[in-house]
Amino acid sequence: MQTKEGILKKIEDAGKEGITLTKLSGTSKRNLQKETKGLLEELEQEGKIEKKGSRYLIKGAKKEKGVRGNFVTKEEIEKLLGHFASQIVELHEKIDRVYEYVDEVFLTLRKEGEKKNKAPSVEEIRLIYDNINTTRNYGDSVPIPVFKEEIKKRYAVSNEEVDKILLELDRREIIYLQTVNNPEELKDKEKGIPSGERGLLYYITWIKRF
Repeated sequence: MQTKEGILKKIEDAGKEGITLTKLSGTSKRNLQKETKGLLEELEQEGKIEKKGSRYLIKGAKKEKGVRGNFVTKEEIEKLLGHFASQIVELHEKIDRVYEYVDEVFLTLRKEGEKKNKAPSVEEIRLIYDNINTTRNYGDSVPIPVFKEEIKKRYAVSNEEVDKILLELDRREIIYLQTVNNPEELKDKEKGIPSGERGLLYYITWIKRF
């Protein structure tokens, strides 16, 4: 027994070519096609199908003519190539900046045995911070005692002077000095920076890039 759902499914499967009454009913005898034809008329009234010549199609389905499919034009290809070229240029510029920065780090850190008789600048402090953070995988939480050791290898400064520099950078929100939850468990807690309000400051996170 034919059903509207079954007929609709057959028409959908036929696609844009459509399907004839004979194929839908499975016979060419008119007296046996009456049931299928009646269901087709109901589907047409419901706006689900339409008849084109001797074939039935899903409403709105049209046979495509002259469609270029997924082909792209020469202009589109040239536009894509231009976009890729600009991206490559930008990437090269970024790589060049990275190499310049690496060179700058090595120039700053190369002569560990030579101490400078002056306080480090913000840029010099950042280079030392980045070097420690990267080479020792601290995840942007560099311990203050480790940082002090590296600074004092290159600059003739005291622990108190380093503390003063770090507190000033923290005040200016260039870095963020983090506290430690259990300072009594630290073996080198005296190398941190005591703060009455915040507790023992023990880690550095660089937050402002120029």
